[in-house]
Amino acid sequence: MTCRNCRYEFCWLCYQNWRGHNEALCNNYEAKDREREEQESRGDSDAAGLRRYQFYYSRWENHKKSIEIAEKLKLETQTKISRLRAVDAVGSSDNLHYLIDAVDTIIQSRRLLQWSYPWAYEMDEKSSVRIQLKQHQDLLEEFTEELTSLTEQPAQKLTQPRVRLDIINQTKVLQRYRQNIIDFSRD
Repeated sequence: MTCRNCRYEFCWLCYQNWRGHNEALCNNYEAKDREREEQESRGDSDAAGLRRYQFYYSRWENHKKSIEIAEKLKLETQTKISRLRAVDAVGSSDNLHYLIDAVDTIIQSRRLLQWSYPWAYEMDEKSSVRIQLKQHQDLLEEFTEELTSLTEQPAQKLTQPRVRLDIINQTKVLQRYRQNIIDFSRD
C-alpha cells in the first residue's frame, strides 16, 4: 500500500516498509522476542494467547476487507467491459469474460485465505500439517496478488493480447492452486 499523503510504501498486513519486505515473515506468527518468551514461561500465557489470537484474527479481518475490495473491483471490471464494448465498433471486445473469471477467482481465493487463518489458529504451531498450510497460504497469497495487479490495469491495456493471455494464464494457475489447497485440507 502507499500512503496518500507522504507516498510511503508499506505492507498492508504488517505495516513494515515495502522495500526489502519479506512476505513470508509478516504472514507468520512467531513469538516476538526473548523477554516475552521469558515472561510467558513465568506464567503470562494469557498475554501470549491473546497476541496469537490477535495475529490470526487480524489476518482473517484483512482478507475479509480484501474480499470487499475485490467485489468492488468486479463491479469496476463490469463497467470497464461495458465501456470497451461501447467504443469498440469492430467487436473485438466481445470476448471479455476472462476478466470476470479472473476477478471471481480472486474473490474465491481471498475467501479461502480468509478462512485458512482460523484453521491454522487451531493447529499446533509446530505440526507438519501447519507448516504445509503456511506454505500453501504464502503461495496462494502471492498468486492472488499477481492476478489482482493484472486485473487492475487501465481498460485499454486489458484488451492487449499479451495482457489478456497473462490474465487467462494467471487465472488458471490460481484456480488450480486453490483447488490443490482444498484437496490438501480434505486429506
